[in-house]
Amino acid sequence: MIDHVLLTLAGSDRPGLVRTVADRVSELGGSWHRSRLAHLGGCFAGVVEIRLPSERREALSAALDALGETGLSVNLHAAAPPAAEPERARERAHLAVVANDRPGIIAAISQALALHGVNVEELQSDVDDAPMASGPLFRAEIDVSCDHRDQLEQARAEIESLAHDLMIDLSEA
Repeated sequence: MIDHVLLTLAGSDRPGLVRTVADRVSELGGSWHRSRLAHLGGCFAGVVEIRLPSERREALSAALDALGETGLSVNLHAAAPPAAEPERARERAHLAVVANDRPGIIAAISQALALHGVNVEELQSDVDDAPMASGPLFRAEIDVSCDHRDQLEQARAEIESLAHDLMIDLSEA
């Protein structure tokens, strides 16, 4: 039997870190399927979806725990195997958000999405200096899904009402 596992990784960044984790997975017969890895705040962070023989899961856990001595924290989480039957069709969209940065902006955006039943599939955000602006500029790229297109439109309207300086572009995914 094959286990589907998510690894969450966080720790001090250094060259060869991904290779070290990938080697442990490979040595135990695991397959690296999808990942999101990044250098954030001076640290390395990521999520990796792997598949490996069930009987090797404990050995992988022990091998990855040993990486804690190097300053890398790795946690294993059970993941659901791919669905046997196709998921019900959902509306998918991409939101590009730009605004003057301020505390709570992600909380407000995610609240508006959740209120209208819109699920966040992937979110990437960044804050950088805005040329010719009075402060830092917040940018987010958000992939979302929901049951009905009108949920997206309602969520978009609510997000736009959060602040006069907030711009949002909604496109089909």
